[in-house]
Amino acid sequence: MMSRKPCRTLLAEGLKVVAYPNGMIYVNMQSYPDSHFDTHSFGASTSPGIRTSFNIAAKPTVLLALAGPNGNAWRLLVGAGDGSLTLLSLPNMVLVENLQPHDCEVTSLAAQHRSGGTVLLSGDRNGVVFVHGEQIPDGRMKLFRVDGVVDALRCESEYIHVHTGWSRQILRWDGTVKGNSEDGMRQRIIANVA
Repeated sequence: MMSRKPCRTLLAEGLKVVAYPNGMIYVNMQSYPDSHFDTHSFGASTSPGIRTSFNIAAKPTVLLALAGPNGNAWRLLVGAGDGSLTLLSLPNMVLVENLQPHDCEVTSLAAQHRSGGTVLLSGDRNGVVFVHGEQIPDGRMKLFRVDGVVDALRCESEYIHVHTGWSRQILRWDGTVKGNSEDGMRQRIIANVA
């Protein structure tokens, strides 16, 4: 029996994703004028759009929508409690790729657009951060490990912001530290006291 309470929800312009503990993911996507999908074939809806679903067979822990060339959401990345990553196409929810990089719960996802394409980052409960992409050897590579659960990731061109609890570290892609919020806070406090 499916739990009526979702474990994750993602809302974006024209997109609503609801994920349940049993692995079922439901998507309601507003139809766009340039869409090549017949919205009438996906069932009746009170608002025009596409409703689809997919079962990843694990508890979803984090969701990330990726924008396509036209700016609309065209991929959905799902991190799960079993350490897997599932990449689905939108709006039709067809499996693009399934990976098993982590050995524990995936807790954070991020994406960065580069000249060679988009790279995806995933962080887990043990503090391990992986990078994934077509231009990466074997499609994925462990970047580094931090102390604590990776609560959030954000990419800049040269740096990755890693949030663990109340701390934020700014790391280079090789894992060396550029700076962290505690050092910056300490410097500001010392400057204000003097």
